[in-house]
Amino acid sequence: MLGKNSVELIGKLRYPKLSEVGAGFAKFSAKLSVPAEYFFDDGTKTSTNTDVKIVAWFDLAERLGEVNPGSTVKIHGYLQERSYDGKCRSCGSSQKKYWSDVLISNFVVIDE
Repeated sequence: MLGKNSVELIGKLRYPKLSEVGAGFAKFSAKLSVPAEYFFDDGTKTSTNTDVKIVAWFDLAERLGEVNPGSTVKIHGYLQERSYDGKCRSCGSSQKKYWSDVLISNFVVIDE
C-alpha cells in the first residue's frame, strides 16, 4: 500500500552515478527524464521532458548501478526535500538552499 508521500514515475535513466559513502555504503544518484504532453485551449499540444533527481541507497543502489544509461525504468519512492546553508554567488550573503529528489524504494526496468 502506498503512503501519503508516494511517487511513481516512468522515464529514461540519465547521468547515473554509483558511489561509496561513509563506511562502504552504496549510493546511487541520477536523473530520470520523464516525458510530458501539455494541451492548450486552441487544441495544440507540446511535448517536453522533466528531469527529476533520484537517489537510492545500499543494495538497491548497487542494483540500479547495473542498469544501462538511457534505459526506461519505473520507480517507486517518496519525495524528500533537503537544504543547506550556502552563499549567494554574486553578493556573498548567506542563503538557505533547497532541493527535492525522489528517494527510491523499488524499481523495474521496462526496456534497456
